[in-house]
Amino acid sequence: MDDLENNDFIASVIGESLGKGPEDLSVEFFDAGDALPRWHLLMLQDKRRLEYYSDIIKPKVLDKIVLDVGTGSGILSYFALKWGAKKVYSVEQNPALQAVYRHLMKDYIKEGRAELISDDALYLRLEQFEEGAPDVIVHELFGSIGMGENLIPIFRALRTEGIITQNSLIVPDSLEVWVRPVWSEIISHEAQIAAFDGYPLNELNIFGCQSFWEQDYLASRSAHWETMGESKLLFHCDLKKLELPDTVILSFEASKSSHLKLWMKIKDTKTDLVHINDHQEVDSHWANAFLTIPHWLRGKAFKVEFKIFANRLQVKRFF
Repeated sequence: MDDLENNDFIASVIGESLGKGPEDLSVEFFDAGDALPRWHLLMLQDKRRLEYYSDIIKPKVLDKIVLDVGTGSGILSYFALKWGAKKVYSVEQNPALQAVYRHLMKDYIKEGRAELISDDALYLRLEQFEEGAPDVIVHELFGSIGMGENLIPIFRALRTEGIITQNSLIVPDSLEVWVRPVWSEIISHEAQIAAFDGYPLNELNIFGCQSFWEQDYLASRSAHWETMGESKLLFHCDLKKLELPDTVILSFEASKSSHLKLWMKIKDTKTDLVHINDHQEVDSHWANAFLTIPHWLRGKAFKVEFKIFANRLQVKRFF
């Protein structure tokens, strides 16, 4: 099977699997998925996420020109076209995902209602849109801590280039990241926990953890977390204004906690619909991020100082 045939096979299997639960997926789905980012397959199984995006896109796109930033397989582009968009520009730079998109959207592409832009969204130019700036921008550029997929830099670049204007509608248009103390009895009794205390307090990776090893370790014990205090807002970002705080200090008084869980709240203010990932655990496409609390602070009131960058968070200190 050559590359083109293989891409078509991958696309057809993914297309037949959209919205199905894990128990309904074929062996071919997982074989085909070897060519795709693992978290992309998880997204395609998340019915709650798909329904949310369909609901917030539906009332905004009739007869509009739509830009889908970070298209992936094209599910948001599909929703926009389903609900009456006049034209959808879909931006995706991953070749395997482009193949899925071309397969799923082939009829819309023939009709001229869908167009794939094989480019990095950071470098889009207004002249790539023959009919002028899009009316609506849809996106799902959220990592576990909200900004892991270059959300803020991309939107700032789109605004600078004039692709996002004062009249543009962004869907969804609001992001919040929250922090909550949690405890895991099983982790606290395992010898591996000592390894976490040696980590430098630097930026979290796109999965929110301080290493990929830690991500897998926490995922394997995801059923054992206990909530030990209220969530506190780390930051709110209006995606039209793109303003972020520079430094945030949060105080916690949990009598027993081993980690801080970071979770996000996504809101579409036009429909007032909210999607949160507080219920999800580590092993997910919108995974909770877990930050290890040093041993010397466990059981005590403490504060954490976060540095907020456009594409990452940095823990400056615990005190």
